Amino acid sequence: MTIEICTNSYQSAKIAAAAGVHRIELCQSLESGGLTPSAGDIRKSVELKSTYDYEVNVLIRPRNGDFCYGPDDYEVMKEDIRFCRNVGVDGIVIGGLLSDGRVDEKGMQKLIEEAGDLSLTFHRAIDLCTDADEALKRISALGFDRVLTSGRAPTAVAGKENIKRWVEAWEGQLVIMPGSGINANNIKDLLSYTGAKEVHFSAKETIESGFDLAQELFELNYWQTSSARIEATKKSLGD
Repeated sequence: MTIEICTNSYQSAKIAAAAGVHRIELCQSLESGGLTPSAGDIRKSVELKSTYDYEVNVLIRPRNGDFCYGPDDYEVMKEDIRFCRNVGVDGIVIGGLLSDGRVDEKGMQKLIEEAGDLSLTFHRAIDLCTDADEALKRISALGFDRVLTSGRAPTAVAGKENIKRWVEAWEGQLVIMPGSGINANNIKDLLSYTGAKEVHFSAKETIESGFDLAQELFELNYWQTSSARIEATKKSLGD
């Protein structure tokens, strides 16, 4: 079983790596669904590979909101992918749609060409596709290695029927990786039911701010990966 942890900073990446995960998806702004992380977070997380045996995949998403990107968005994403390739990341996590809910194949091809031999994950934009089965065909034909999905439901548990069907249909061709709402209480049953061989979760906890003054103007607490939550989830799998 391959465990991928969604991490929102270098510090979270370091916690996940030390907990023995196989791969991270590095991003920032989890509260917005994840955005492209900073150059510093990317570079420092890659440097950890000299100490820990893990892979670093980077989310390439220039803004929050929908996944319908214009020419300027794609130019920004190409620059970010070029940086990722040059500093030694293992893969990128991307996804783009047309306004009618189809995969933006031309846009994806531009990013794939920039990515070269990096591993390719299509993210949860798949869950917004009008016809997810047709979208998976397009994604596979483009050369993606895996798809992160909640099965077109708010959580992977709620979408387990679709996930199971896709795992069976795409075995040996495209990795179907469930994600969203997965924790120590549900991961074993979910993976047993769907047959998925890779899994994605955040294992995040809220860190209370130590700032002493009044906090009426800003939200000062923040999310960070929890080693204890990773260990608890791994234990529930028997790892």
